[in-house]
Amino acid sequence: MVNKGHFRYERTTLTDGAEALALIRREGEYADATRPPGLIVMVRHLPKHGGMEVLEEIRGNAEFADLLVVVLSSSVLPEEKNRVTALKQICFISKPLDLDGFMKFCRPQ
Repeated sequence: MVNKGHFRYERTTLTDGAEALALIRREGEYADATRPPGLIVMVRHLPKHGGMEVLEEIRGNAEFADLLVVVLSSSVLPEEKNRVTALKQICFISKPLDLDGFMKFCRPQ
């Protein structure tokens, strides 16, 4: 459990799309996971499996279907952003973004 400022959270860090798919599918080391994450923050371009494949898997899994996903990408191409945000509950943020900028973006208005 991590406690930073007024946020208390448990963080799981995955290194590539294959790990993300294993978590979503409850395979391998994630077979005994008891609950889905409350938020996913990911980069658009992942090694081993692309970000779109992971996003589509998230939306195709009933347990993850309504989960908020924040996608960070260095791409500012409108067609890429539109493809990502066409999936529900997806927030697309162009990089670079520092922690203060991210926290400001996430605060309720």
